[in-house]
Amino acid sequence: MVALIAAVFMFPLMVLTGFVDGRFATNPAMTVITWVVVVLVLVWVLPFIAWGVGLALLHVFRTADIHQTMPPLLAMGRLVWEMTLIDLFTGTYAGVPVPVRAVVMLGAPLSVTAVGLWELRRLRAHYGIWVRGMLVR
Repeated sequence: MVALIAAVFMFPLMVLTGFVDGRFATNPAMTVITWVVVVLVLVWVLPFIAWGVGLALLHVFRTADIHQTMPPLLAMGRLVWEMTLIDLFTGTYAGVPVPVRAVVMLGAPLSVTAVGLWELRRLRAHYGIWVRGMLVR
C-alpha cells in the first residue's frame, strides 16, 4: 500500500518541482534524462497504479464474500445516495442553475442504481442468486 501511495504522489511531485516543465533540463543531456524519466513514469508507474488499485479493490473491499448481492446493494443504497443527500443539505451546488443542479446531483445516483439493479437481475437470471437467498428465506 505504501508503494501504491508513493506511486500516486509521483505525479504531483513531478509537476510541483517543475520536472515536467523542463526546469532541470539545462543542457541536452538533462533534457534527454528528463524525457526518459517522464516516459518511464508513464510506462511503469501508471500501469503499477492501475494494477495496485485493482488489487486493493479486490482484496480490501471484498463485500461479495458476505454475499454476492452485497456489492450492488451497497453501491445503490449507501454510497451514491448518501453523497447526494450530503450535497443536498450542504448546498454544494448553490450557484448552479436548478436544471443543471438536478442533472449533476441525480445523474450519478440514478445511473449507479440502474447498473446495480441490472447486476442484481443478471445474478438472479444467470446464477439463481437473489436477495431472498441472502436472507435465507
